[in-house]
Amino acid sequence: MSNYKDNLIKKIGGQNQYDFAIIKYCESIQNDPRVIFFFDNLSISDLIDLQKRLLDVAFLDLSPSGSEVMMNTAALQCHMLWRMGLNERYFEVMKGHFIEALRDCWVEESVVQTFERHYERLRPMFQQNDKIMLDAEIREQSPAGRIQITLLQEPTRYHAGRMRELQELRRFDFPGSRTVITGTGQN
Repeated sequence: MSNYKDNLIKKIGGQNQYDFAIIKYCESIQNDPRVIFFFDNLSISDLIDLQKRLLDVAFLDLSPSGSEVMMNTAALQCHMLWRMGLNERYFEVMKGHFIEALRDCWVEESVVQTFERHYERLRPMFQQNDKIMLDAEIREQSPAGRIQITLLQEPTRYHAGRMRELQELRRFDFPGSRTVITGTGQN
């Protein structure tokens, strides 16, 4: 068994309790309309594996070099999610689901706060992704198979190029759905 920071696994009640909390967490994010767009195509077991790898970055007690290697590996494994737009806007949503899953498992509040403090270690991965996404507000309504993008500023050439990329995403729409992209032309 790996060494976790602050004996987290022991404090939560053991590996089985930790695994159960991760399952609840994954079910919760997979059913949240704000983030379902990113995880809808993953089976629950694939999502659990992915989230365990991400959470290990935050919770495992590693040397600084080992921690950096693990963070870079996790970032590569999540590459497609970053390309889809998973960024800091969704970090708080996911953290909230994880904290709620711990509380649903009757984890003591002091232990929940310790997990929450360590979960923050994942924030830089989400922040880095913010640098490559549109500087516009994005609203997903993926249960309906619809993505609407509203630009809140005049698009630059960069934004116009990104809009063309987003228009190509139409091929991923579900039958009977539509993609609406609003905004003005190029500068």
